[in-house]
Amino acid sequence: MLKWLCRAVLLLCLGLSYTTEGRGIEITTPCKAISFATYQAKDTTVTDTLKPHKRKFIAAVLAFPFPCGVFGLHRLYLGSSNAMPLVYVATVGGGFAILPFIDFVLIVLSKDVNAYAHNTRLFMWTKKPTVKQ
Repeated sequence: MLKWLCRAVLLLCLGLSYTTEGRGIEITTPCKAISFATYQAKDTTVTDTLKPHKRKFIAAVLAFPFPCGVFGLHRLYLGSSNAMPLVYVATVGGGFAILPFIDFVLIVLSKDVNAYAHNTRLFMWTKKPTVKQ
């Protein structure tokens, strides 16, 4: 019984962490005409709608240097590569907890934590180099 309860709580937590916002038209009453002139479409890409929105509070708690930040758990939550926590551990907590502290400050001061989501660079605040063609 306890095993099933633990599995249910785990599935609930995973489900809550991967919620996304619903986008589109919702019809609440049948046979109601929809005027597309009043509907304003958002300029979103397909990749934006598939990415789950991360919560700033959870990312900030995980980025706090002790105990979670030195292991890079916030980078796992934000969707970095799975090798990133190994880099944090190999550099003794991201340079004696300096790197997680910088990440914590950036997450707290940012308006949208999703700007740092799916970032594979070690220093997540650096800008991605542009490729000239």
